Amino acid sequence: MNKIEVAKVLSVAGSDPSGGAGIQGDIKTIHNHGAYAMAVISALTAQNTKSVYKVIPVCIDMFESQLNAIYEDIRPDSVKIGMIYSKDTAESLALKLSNEQQKNIVYDPVLVSSSGVLLSSKESIEEIKSSLMPQVDLLTPNLSEAEFLSEMSIDNDYETELAAEKISRMVRGGVLIKGGHTKADLSEQNRDESYARDYLFYRGKGLWIEAPRIKSRNTHGTGCCLSSAIATNLAKGLSMEDSVKLAKKYMNLVLSQELAIGEGQWSVNHLAPQNI
Repeated sequence: MNKIEVAKVLSVAGSDPSGGAGIQGDIKTIHNHGAYAMAVISALTAQNTKSVYKVIPVCIDMFESQLNAIYEDIRPDSVKIGMIYSKDTAESLALKLSNEQQKNIVYDPVLVSSSGVLLSSKESIEEIKSSLMPQVDLLTPNLSEAEFLSEMSIDNDYETELAAEKISRMVRGGVLIKGGHTKADLSEQNRDESYARDYLFYRGKGLWIEAPRIKSRNTHGTGCCLSSAIATNLAKGLSMEDSVKLAKKYMNLVLSQELAIGEGQWSVNHLAPQNI
């Protein structure tokens, strides 16, 4: 029997029982990219396409046991990080990733849900900044998260670039500020609403990445989907720029193929047929 070599991607995130975001969404995305998905659950949530109702962090002993079980058996080629709700979780994850000298870490800083629910405690945010973010190869904040992390308002391209450079000092790699449905898209340099624009600042180099804007109701789990797609591309050995560009292409694909499930913001169609 032939031995199959496959990229291995670990998702560390919260569980979404509705299947659109978090661990469940990550696994679907990783699988659809032809990689092997693993998962360490950081928190349990009660959520659906309409809202997040409750968040409970996994106890630290169980969280660490999950991590140890993975690393003693299957070393990840990349790690995607999502919701880190408690300070202990942030501290423990940072220590483990450092000890393992893990490469290709992509962090989607899930701080606040689209409905306004705080998804990381204030104490954990400080721990994330001091110990976890310095190990991250790519941070993928949306505009609100970028404003929070940079402690500045972002209203145009120049301020987006300034914020990205500022945030990049907090990580070892770079930052991708997502502008899919933000005021940054309507800057003086880009009045054309037919394109969604993200800004990648990586190792001192800035790049605007454009893609046709897809007007869709399928927005539940978009951040998780994008970050896990980037992490999977990195696990396959692609460069950061190519990993981001391919992930953006994938996002346009899954947003353009409607999946009518739920009564709120429908989930992205993670399993849309593709050829990546």
